[in-house]
This record gives sequence, C-alpha cells and structure tokens, in this order.
Amino acid sequence: MGLFHSFYDHKRVAIAGWNKIEIWDVTSGQQVGIVPIRVYNLHDIAWSKDDSYIVSADWTQGGIIWDVRQYKRLHSLGDSEAARSVDWSNNNKYIIIGGGFIRSGYIKIYDARNYRLLKKIEAYNLLRDLALSPDDQYMASGHEWGVVKLWGMR
Repeated sequence: MGLFHSFYDHKRVAIAGWNKIEIWDVTSGQQVGIVPIRVYNLHDIAWSKDDSYIVSADWTQGGIIWDVRQYKRLHSLGDSEAARSVDWSNNNKYIIIGGGFIRSGYIKIYDARNYRLLKKIEAYNLLRDLALSPDDQYMASGHEWGVVKLWGMR
C-alpha cells in the first residue's frame, strides 16, 4: 500500500501508511501523533473541519472515523462495501463516502454527529473520487471510464 495524505488547516498533515496514520506538524516538521489502524486497503482519508477526527475509506472495511486527539478508532460507518473516497462537509455536518465495484458504484451521506446514514445514491459505476463544493451545496463524483457527475446536496 502506498501513502495517502490529507491537509486541512495547513498546520498538520495526516499520512496513512500500512498500519498507522501519522500526524505531523508542518511548521516544525515534527511528528505529533500516531493513530494505530488495522486496515490494509486504505484508499483515502479526510480531516473533519475542527481537526478532531479523520475519516478513512477502506476497500474491505468501508468508512472508519478515527479520533485524532485520542489516537484511536471511534466508529465504523456502515458495512464493508468497498470504499474508495471520503470527504467531510465544510460545515462539519456530513460525511460522504463513495466506492463500489466495476459496474455498480455508490455514494453514502452520513450525519457527522451521530453517524446515521441519511442517504444512499446508486452511482453509474465504480466511484473513484468525491469532492464537496465550498458551500456544501454540490458534490462532484469521478467514476471509471472518465465519467464525472455533479450532484445537488439538498
């Protein structure tokens, strides 16, 4: 597995490796924490906007919430559907996870406060990437074979 990273406040970076997520201070260049993980097919990570949590997308375990301050696993989102991409809404209210297989993809929208699944969208095919607009009104999804979709979040 390669390394994956995610910035939020430009002061810290999270780097996910084989069995850990390392938290580094960008200014000092020092490692400030390690979140031990037991996931082996990690595809993406994203910071919460208050820098307290990281959500990961794992091929075998789906979405997982990690407490960055206590350096531990906090919650598992749903089942073990093949997750490929995650994002946290800019207002910190939603977590979106996408993935799937060659001919069937999905996007799931969760309430970030209680981790309840709010909506599942059947996507055209395997989802590769997700991103929310800065105002959280739209979501873009990138799929296999160059397909890009824009979704309204209401």
